[in-house]
Amino acid sequence: AEATATTVEGGPFLQMTLEAPAPGEYDLYLCGCAPTYTNGEQVSPAIANDSVYIVVNGEPLVAPGGEVAVPVTGFAEAVDFTWRNTWLDEMTGETGPARFTFDAGGAQAVELSMAEDGLLVYSMILAPVDGPASQQLANGSSCTPVAADPVTQ
Repeated sequence: AEATATTVEGGPFLQMTLEAPAPGEYDLYLCGCAPTYTNGEQVSPAIANDSVYIVVNGEPLVAPGGEVAVPVTGFAEAVDFTWRNTWLDEMTGETGPARFTFDAGGAQAVELSMAEDGLLVYSMILAPVDGPASQQLANGSSCTPVAADPVTQ
């Protein structure tokens, strides 16, 4: 049986701290993969391992004007690790970037809560919205599991 969380609190999670060098708007990019798992006769397709909720500094990612957390999704569209930062509101079909505004630079507490049980996340980048890293990390572009520093890219 597939395990799917419908709220931020419903799934396994990972906590970490990312640095924002200055106040401003940032996009959060995830390098992840939604594999298909098989175990005998059981199959968990990639689409069932495709999304993750993001909470930054205690605030979940929500659609503009919304109140319900929306997951970053789209990892099943690639066969390998890929950069993603687009959320999907499954109720409206609306999408948008995983974008956060910080009043101050410095440490930002990030929590990833897996919406499905099979998504693999290798790394994250917090990139200034108008910076060069945001242009290089287009949704769906391949990512190699390596650390990256968006400030120097």
